[in-house]
Amino acid sequence: MAAVPSGNESGVDAGEAFWQVCTDQLRGELTPQQYSAWIKPLTGGLLDASRRRLRVGAPNRFKLEWVKDQFAGRIEAIAQRYFEETVQLELYVEVKPAEPQPRYGDPRTGGSPSAHADGPHARAGDGARPSGSGGSSDGSTDLRGAGHEPVRHDNGEADGGYGQAGT
Repeated sequence: MAAVPSGNESGVDAGEAFWQVCTDQLRGELTPQQYSAWIKPLTGGLLDASRRRLRVGAPNRFKLEWVKDQFAGRIEAIAQRYFEETVQLELYVEVKPAEPQPRYGDPRTGGSPSAHADGPHARAGDGARPSGSGGSSDGSTDLRGAGHEPVRHDNGEADGGYGQAGT
């Protein structure tokens, strides 16, 4: 089909074109389950033309070993037919940067203290208020509106709900 490009030609373009042909060929040879499990997760398209090497990335060591044992020979045969010469397959574990997880209180990553403060898993000491009770800015608990009204004494003074009526 196409010779391995010389150093002047783009090995990436040739590698990507080959990888599309290769995955289409394998899709026709394998069951849909095999293709989805083993070939689809691979990333190909990196061709080192000077060394006649095609690099294919696997998402983890397990898939790499399985593809190496089960499919490397077939991929190399498809590459030899495509490039009309021997191309060595180099499998590697593709390292992808981990996506940052939202951190509590970090607005850059979507963590919002207000989103967590009243949640069902709020902890004492992290600015949280127990569900069903109010809170004030000075850290005291305001029980009004939560079924607890301040107790009024006969003299008209309120004790905030902590004392006993009529004392």
